[in-house]
Amino acid sequence: MLWYLTTLCFGFVLLCPCVSRIRQAVFHGGDISYANGLLSGWDFFLQQLVPITSAVPYLTVMGNHEMDWPGIPGEIYPGLQDSAGECGVLSMKLLPMPAPAQLYSPWWSYDIGLVHIVGMETEQNFSRGSAQYAWLEADLASVNRSITPWVVLGGHRPMYVNSDWTEAVPESDGSVMDALIEHVEPLLWKYQVNVAFWGHNHVLQRQAAVFRRKVVQHAEQLEVGPRGARVDSSSDSDLSSGSRPESNFEGGLGEGAAFVHRNPQATVHVVVGTGGAPFTGASASVAGMFA
Repeated sequence: MLWYLTTLCFGFVLLCPCVSRIRQAVFHGGDISYANGLLSGWDFFLQQLVPITSAVPYLTVMGNHEMDWPGIPGEIYPGLQDSAGECGVLSMKLLPMPAPAQLYSPWWSYDIGLVHIVGMETEQNFSRGSAQYAWLEADLASVNRSITPWVVLGGHRPMYVNSDWTEAVPESDGSVMDALIEHVEPLLWKYQVNVAFWGHNHVLQRQAAVFRRKVVQHAEQLEVGPRGARVDSSSDSDLSSGSRPESNFEGGLGEGAAFVHRNPQATVHVVVGTGGAPFTGASASVAGMFA
């Protein structure tokens, strides 16, 4: 059975195209309701989600607007008050996640069909020697790829992102990137994690397959015709028009170019923060990763 992922605000939807694109799960990568301590904000947001959450698993990780507050256990961004005092409590109580998630250790993993999904917590200590690091390595090592051949990791603050915010403070995009690349990326490489989804930065960016800040494999550009039909004559079953949905790229029912990763040899990173942030001057320096 074929599966594919399509992006949404701060996350992705896992779809099964063999069953008319039936949604199998939704992942939301933090900054969930932006209620910032206002309970009515959570009520309003969750009420809107009922058509989704009553039908499929809705999986989340916490972002800075759910967790960060001075003095919380395991904090790594001292002094931040982005949760307005929620301290992760409302998110954990209203949206309990799979085992072993608990307050202040809210990481988890869950299998959906052929996909093993891992939710890590970027607002809690993830460095070597931490409880989260030990759990993450044990979880990835235990995956049976004959049952779940695809491994997808999700977190809030991105490991790879085009951003000018490189100030020498723990919460800057640059500092978080450095820490995640140093401590977590070796696990993604060792255990062959296929895709990593991140949020936080309000942009949409998709990198090439990268490791240690270097491109390992670029995506392959394909020309597609009306309703996503392939123009080339390749007979590969995973990409042929008879074995996949109408289009192999997001929103693509028209003609043009699609970029496809076939068996990427390193993790492909996607920042799904949707809109809101301006372009940055860092674009030229990391352009090679965006293909």
